[in-house]
Order: sequence, then structure tokens, then C-alpha cells
Amino acid sequence: MSDTTSKAREARRTAKLALGAVLLVLLTIFAVSNSDSTDIDFLVGDPVEVPLILVLLVTAVLGAVIYELFRFTRARR
Repeated sequence: MSDTTSKAREARRTAKLALGAVLLVLLTIFAVSNSDSTDIDFLVGDPVEVPLILVLLVTAVLGAVIYELFRFTRARR
């Protein structure tokens, strides 16, 4: 019984890693195809012109960090 559970857990882990890799490739292709510059307007100061690829990648990384923080705090309960 333990062997079956272990195999199922390993299969889920592999599927999650594969899905994550596919999503990472898609995000990278999407970001690279958006290489134009855009203005970022903060509440204070003048707008800053930055490449859209940078905005997309920073946003994706921040989203992943926030997700992991919520997942970590929920797992500790």
C-alpha cells in the first residue's frame, strides 16, 4: 500500500513540475514578444519608461513570491 501511495505522490509531483515548466516557457515567450517600452506612473514623481518585458517578469516573480508566502503560512496552521 505504501508503494502505491509513493508512486501516486511521485506522479503528482512530476505532473506539477511539467506543468510549471510549460507555464514558465509560455511566460518567457509572452514576455520576450512584448519588448516595447512602457511608462510606469508611480503615485509620487515622474513616470519612468521601462521595457514591458521587465514589467511582466517582475510582476510574475512577485506573484509567485506572494503565492508561496500564502501557501507557507497556510501550511503552518
